[in-house]
Amino acid sequence: MCENMHIGIERLRAGEHHVLQTLCAPPESDVVVLTDSPWLPVLRGELRLFSGGVSFTTARHGPHVLPFRIHLAAVGTLDMSASDGQRGLLLLRQKVDSHAYGPLAHLPRSFGASLPDAEALKDGTAKPRALSLAIVLPSGSSLQRAVAGVAWPLWTQLFADCRIPLDSLAAPPEEFLPALAVLQAEERAQVQGDPACG
Repeated sequence: MCENMHIGIERLRAGEHHVLQTLCAPPESDVVVLTDSPWLPVLRGELRLFSGGVSFTTARHGPHVLPFRIHLAAVGTLDMSASDGQRGLLLLRQKVDSHAYGPLAHLPRSFGASLPDAEALKDGTAKPRALSLAIVLPSGSSLQRAVAGVAWPLWTQLFADCRIPLDSLAAPPEEFLPALAVLQAEERAQVQGDPACG
């Protein structure tokens, strides 16, 4: 909902599905996205790849729209062409603004930490945190093929046009290690047949 109709950027956010541009591939269901937040380390849902960004929707946490031209600060890749049962990562760091995923920008950075000052966030003297996402690309999956074969050429041109830094990484960033540990624990539990993880 756009609350400040006189502010151009708010109008744009209210209709930002338009800046996602063209859907590049059929929606991908059961996609795993990691975050750098301890509150939502592993999300599963439907991912849509657009020529100008991504849209990710989960049953428990709703939609998250990331138009690259407006909200993307940096991109990283880790073994995007993974093979032999491995997985790659596409890392997307958002800009620091009020567009973070739901209430995460207003929660403590870690368990036990103090809450951000709500008044300081409201009056602009403090900024909400940026949220970083990592899309998991299983080797040989339709998602890996859609990203590498269809979306990536469009995205890399967009990153260059918008001067969004793009780095190829040799290892997962430290901020995603807790989420990767949670994902690996969930996968081990599924292999062992834990009914709580079914």
